[in-house]
Amino acid sequence: MKKHMQRILSLLVATSLIGAAGARAALTVDAAEGGSADTGSSTSDTLHTSAEKSETVYVIAGADGMVKKLIVSDRLKNPGTGKLDDITNIKNPGSLKGDETVTGGENGSLVWDAVGEDIYYTGEVEGELPVLLKVTYTLDGEEIGADSIVGKSGKVTIRFTYENRQYETVTVDGKEERILVPFAMLTGALLDNSVFSDIRVTNGKCVTDGDRTAVIGVAFPGMNENLGLDETDDASFPSYVEISATAKNFRMTGTVTVATNEIFNAVDDTAFDSVDELKEKLGELTDAMKQLKDGSSALYDGTQTLLTKAHELADGIEQLAKGATDLKAGSEQIKDGAHGLAAGAGELADGLSDLAGHNDELTDGAKKVFLALLATADKQLADAGITGIPALTMENYKTVLDGVLLSLSEENVRETANATARESVTEKVEANRDTVTVGVTAAVRAEVEAQVKAAVRATVRERAIASQGMTVEQYEAALAAGHISAEQDAALESAVDAQMETSEVQETVKTQTDAKMATEEIQTTISEKTEEKIAALIEENMASEEVQDAIAAALAKAAAGRASITVLKESLSEYETFYRGLLDYTDGVADASEGADSLKTGADTLYLGTVSLDDGAATLLAGILTVKNNMPALVSGVGDLNDGAGRLADGISSFDEAVTAKLAAAVEEELIPLFTRMRATLDASRRYTNFAGIAPDMDGSVRFIYRTGSLNKED
Repeated sequence: MKKHMQRILSLLVATSLIGAAGARAALTVDAAEGGSADTGSSTSDTLHTSAEKSETVYVIAGADGMVKKLIVSDRLKNPGTGKLDDITNIKNPGSLKGDETVTGGENGSLVWDAVGEDIYYTGEVEGELPVLLKVTYTLDGEEIGADSIVGKSGKVTIRFTYENRQYETVTVDGKEERILVPFAMLTGALLDNSVFSDIRVTNGKCVTDGDRTAVIGVAFPGMNENLGLDETDDASFPSYVEISATAKNFRMTGTVTVATNEIFNAVDDTAFDSVDELKEKLGELTDAMKQLKDGSSALYDGTQTLLTKAHELADGIEQLAKGATDLKAGSEQIKDGAHGLAAGAGELADGLSDLAGHNDELTDGAKKVFLALLATADKQLADAGITGIPALTMENYKTVLDGVLLSLSEENVRETANATARESVTEKVEANRDTVTVGVTAAVRAEVEAQVKAAVRATVRERAIASQGMTVEQYEAALAAGHISAEQDAALESAVDAQMETSEVQETVKTQTDAKMATEEIQTTISEKTEEKIAALIEENMASEEVQDAIAAALAKAAAGRASITVLKESLSEYETFYRGLLDYTDGVADASEGADSLKTGADTLYLGTVSLDDGAATLLAGILTVKNNMPALVSGVGDLNDGAGRLADGISSFDEAVTAKLAAAVEEELIPLFTRMRATLDASRRYTNFAGIAPDMDGSVRFIYRTGSLNKED
């Protein structure tokens, strides 16, 4: 049971990670190619409300994964301030963009003169990595050093092992536990197909273009320990990547491994807060199992009655056969004993009368079974959520079930699911229209304010230049000719900056911005952009995995329902055939009983027609023997039906005892602790935001890119 619980949790975690990974895919791919995901934007396209630090750690390693050098690239996202406080362990940090100045302090503290811009800087650093990478090589089953495998041929195995050493000690369910910071390790290698063949990868995928094969693997070191999962179970998380191939004159380029915890930070941990709902569903399952057990018991009681009456019917047929035999023997002796014929006819009439007397019991029992089957079918339909249809009867069940099958067609279900989803999505988006309008208005105002500030600054600068007796054109020409020094120009710009900060200029900017925002053109723009945003949000939500999964689930449920109802309809049709045949049979028994009475009444008359009576007795005996010979099949069929009903009742009871109760216990004992440890893992991930240092009040994110050395004879 625990392994089943592990599989449930692993599926839930994997689903969450897939959703989070989609939001980080572009960042990871860019970083894995050796670039920096932070150096391509500026403050002109991103508005930061608070200072943030985005860090990439480049790990230069040997072919065996041994670290040789650590290079850190940092980006400080500026919320618009003039200076940025920072902390770093980087040696001699240098700016990657611009000529911003930096002032150093104690314990790695820095102050950047940012002038409102983002800061990009890099440098080397020393420290213990949170995850160690080890690469081992095996040739023909024997481990071999990286420097010795070059040029060799044979069966090669390259194993990437990841040791997670970054942990926190936290309290989980009242106990101190070591929780490792989770990292997703994505390792990529590019193999030359002229060197390697029969390439396989454990915990990864191979893609070839004919000349080369790209191998990409993924592992989650420490996740199994955090969640208490058994690594030998197929529901555990992979902890290593292993490439196997046949090599000819071994050589290969370096590999790239990206380590990131950002996909865990993006996981929606509300998925692990649904334990109460799960308990409620288990309670509903227990109630449903009780009802099913009651229904199966009722069915078994009905088949028991039918079986009893079937045996009574067989006894009556046996008596009828005996009477017919006696009749045939009497017809041969009728000339000598007419009284014997009358006695035989009486026995025959009594036997048929007794048999016919059980007709109503037999047909009533069969009808009760039919009605029980229809009642069970009604409950199955209701449990499946199919309501609003007439109760099933012997006359309407085919028409009603055909209508249900039509309503569950893929076309109808898809149309209904899409319409329902769009209505729900539109309602949710429209509920946030005011928020969308506020956001759009703020964005438009920011653009308008930037335009106004630029125009006002140009005017202030023009006045400052005019105060020196020059026009802007004359000043620019003198600056270009070197008649105005850089210090003088900087002083002018500082004066302009100071003037821009005065309350008078700030009020001018605000007044002009407010005036422009009040224009019909800007208000129209805001309205149009709001509608565009609303429409985009609706389509975005319709295309979301959650909505599409809901539609797919509805289609799958409908398909399963169609199959189940088809089987149900066939079962009811088969029993109706049996029931109608039984009615015909009892009608025949009643007719035979009436004939026997007539035979008894006319026994004296039959004495005069002994030859005709002998022929009729022979025909009657043959017919009765046919009925008698077919009775074992009828009794056997009813017995099989009774046995099947008994096994059904026993199986449902056993399932209830073996599964339902244990499942409820497993939720309390195993699933809830697993959910708790997963939440602790996600919390540990969100607290790990930097490697080389970060200011106390600054948000941050960090990823690691390991680059191993190539293995070639030239190297």
